[in-house]
Amino acid sequence: LIKLRHLYLRNNQISYLENDAFNELNNLITLDISSNRIKILDQRLFEKLEKIRFIHLSDNKLLKLKSSFQ
Repeated sequence: LIKLRHLYLRNNQISYLENDAFNELNNLITLDISSNRIKILDQRLFEKLEKIRFIHLSDNKLLKLKSSFQ
């Protein structure tokens, strides 16, 4: 999965993501986790995604973003 550039996880009823869920996906450019049941996102979830350009979060149940996104 090291070469993975685009990951589409939309419409999967995901409600929780571990903080290190994407740590090994260093080449990821697009992450689509839209249309799930995610309520809380922690900044650490995305900190290892150095090449990320697009994160799709729409149609979730977001209540809280832990820490500040920069």
